[in-house]
Amino acid sequence: MNADIDISNTVLTTARLILRPFREDDLDEFFAYACVDGVGQMAGWAPHRSKADTEMILNDFIAGKKTFALEYEGKLIGSLGIEKYDEEQFSQLKDLKAREIGYVLAKEYWGKGLMTEAVKEVIRFLFEECDLDALLCGHFLRNKRSARVIEKSGFRHLVYHEYKTRMDTLEEAEMCILYKDSYERRKALRIKHAEKEDLNRMLQIYEHARRFMDSSGNPLQWGPTKWPPEDLLRKDTEEGNSYVCVDGEGKIVGTFYYVYGEDIEPTYRKIEDGCWQDDSAYGVIHRIACDHSVSGIGKFCIEWAYERCGHLRIDTHGDNIVMRKVLEKLGFVHCGTTYVEEDDYPRLAYEKSERLMKE
Repeated sequence: MNADIDISNTVLTTARLILRPFREDDLDEFFAYACVDGVGQMAGWAPHRSKADTEMILNDFIAGKKTFALEYEGKLIGSLGIEKYDEEQFSQLKDLKAREIGYVLAKEYWGKGLMTEAVKEVIRFLFEECDLDALLCGHFLRNKRSARVIEKSGFRHLVYHEYKTRMDTLEEAEMCILYKDSYERRKALRIKHAEKEDLNRMLQIYEHARRFMDSSGNPLQWGPTKWPPEDLLRKDTEEGNSYVCVDGEGKIVGTFYYVYGEDIEPTYRKIEDGCWQDDSAYGVIHRIACDHSVSGIGKFCIEWAYERCGHLRIDTHGDNIVMRKVLEKLGFVHCGTTYVEEDDYPRLAYEKSERLMKE
């Protein structure tokens, strides 16, 4: 069911943004981005033709008490609404307190991670302060940017459907959902160095990962060699390069290898069908595995590694479609082909560099 929401006295802050109620003096800056071609169409409405159009919507925002203004460096750059969802279409939520969120961002601020930052803070507010049980968020299939925001914010696919816009056009769309319990489990995840007492649990997770790979069309990456071997895991643990992902109850739910340095991975010195994009010191993450008890564990581990080095390399088997999709969504670039020590199968080499992204 649709929960009651009133944000009229609420102000939220993130590292870069202030999320606040709309005000009458937002009219000029609201119109400035709402009249730009290509902005409103991504959310199903036409560009505003006059300030009178904008003023009407602005008054609705103020009266509705459910739409945040996004302020960046003192300037209004977008909106994020906590909308009512179609209770008939999503009847499975009838016993849950829920809402649907939607957002718009000024075109000149696309690609900076600002909307993901805003969405994550509103998710926190709605789950932790308003005690909602579930959130919906949708996007047009052609809106790849919005799809990435939704995925990065923890939402998962619910249904594909046809959406009628305010312009009387029909759009193929995807609706995604995030439940509070899933949010809380992922929020509680943490990374720590693996210890020798963790070895048996790590072996269990790798066995689960091999079965998952086999069932998802990737039997050759670890299956034939039963990779990784116990002695390698023990060695990596002793050297401080093996890590585990732990949930809020202290259970190990994932594991991986990570190291950072100059020319740190010998097998990456040779790359075919391409080249690495950044020759500076880099981090390497290998052997990511999880028990799938919490969604997004692998993504969480990769993001943890990247945050620590700002330049990360990774490889995966060509049949590992799941990992390839994760890497592409996280902004990694396919650089070529490399080989690993455990078998003769080629690996797809990926890289993500903060320095190059800024150039």
